[in-house]
Amino acid sequence: MKGIFSIFRKDEKAFTGLESAIVLTAFVVVAAVFSYVVLGAGITASDTAKKTIDEGVKKTTSSLELAGGVIAKGT
Repeated sequence: MKGIFSIFRKDEKAFTGLESAIVLTAFVVVAAVFSYVVLGAGITASDTAKKTIDEGVKKTTSSLELAGGVIAKGT
């Protein structure tokens, strides 16, 4: 039995459950902040694209203007 545990040194501390819970919590917090930033950037890019498309549609639909008299004949 002594041979099995001889690979561990007596002065080393083990990675406890509390430490692993702290590390897991840190990973979850970092992932939440990262996802918030990515979603915020996506929403901002989407809003910018929508504004650009709306401006383009307004410019293309208002490019035709009538000048002078218009005569319409029915057939």
